[in-house]
Amino acid sequence: MPHHSQKIVGVGLKMYFSAAQTTEWARAVKNQIATKNSIENSIVEFFVLPSTPMISQLISIFVGSRVRVGSQNHSATQLGAFTGETSAEMLSEIGCEFAEIGHAERRRDFNETDELVAKKVLQALSSHLIPIICVGEKTQTTPEAAADLCIAQIKSALSLSDSYLHQRVIIAYEPVWAIGVAAPADAAYINAVCVKIKEAAANLGASNLQILYGGSADSGLFGKIAQSVDGLFLGRSAHDVKNLKKIVEEVESVSLELAK
Repeated sequence: MPHHSQKIVGVGLKMYFSAAQTTEWARAVKNQIATKNSIENSIVEFFVLPSTPMISQLISIFVGSRVRVGSQNHSATQLGAFTGETSAEMLSEIGCEFAEIGHAERRRDFNETDELVAKKVLQALSSHLIPIICVGEKTQTTPEAAADLCIAQIKSALSLSDSYLHQRVIIAYEPVWAIGVAAPADAAYINAVCVKIKEAAANLGASNLQILYGGSADSGLFGKIAQSVDGLFLGRSAHDVKNLKKIVEEVESVSLELAK
């Protein structure tokens, strides 16, 4: 598996913002974050996943910058008679680059199964989207048990995509018990789980796999886990653009230190 020196900050906006709020947030990000040297010089890769109706708007706002835009969901099927669905092919066509798949909330609230996740991963990869596959244990356990569960989830998610495993794949490790709470999982726990996931990547056939930590991630965390992850996947901590900027600056600082 190749070593990635570039670190990543991703933001999933879920359904917190209205259209107007999303536009306001994106413009603030373009003014305060997209212009940072670390983004412009690709020291830090930055992407955002807005609600589906706002994808084209954000692609337009960020045109000319290195901020990349993705989707929070797409159909498990190709074009056809699927009312209300959005295909991965269409998302790719309009300039979408990432596809979040299998978030714990979609599994819980929309009954998304491992089988459905695998179909969505196939659709993403075959449409040249970078899948962000969400994995994580429901309850806190040992790092070994958590890693085994996550590896099984990843293996299942990639099970239909053998022909595409040379493409880039991102794993978002989000312990379900740490989503939407006051603090992230303990750094030592995160490190232990993510190291084991990375070690297993070669056996899974994924030659270009990266891992992000999500689950109440905030400032002050990345420096403690940077040796075992490639970046952060943020939620509510990114709503305040000043705090988001602080996190990006932390990731930049740690990245430069690691590169020495």
